[in-house]
Amino acid sequence: MSYAIIENGAVVNIVEWDGTTNWQPPEGTTVVQIPAGSYVGIGSTYVDGTFGDPPQPPAVP
Repeated sequence: MSYAIIENGAVVNIVEWDGTTNWQPPEGTTVVQIPAGSYVGIGSTYVDGTFGDPPQPPAVP
């Protein structure tokens, strides 16, 4: 299963974890299982229980 490591409302890493093996995420972060079929990547947002797209870079003039 894939899990997102969340820090300050943003995905900072993705890990594979069985959900039961003794493992702790880094201090100051939380872990949320990524729903099957969803695209979630580093930089994606996580607000009110919902993953969102990562912020877009500014447009180049």
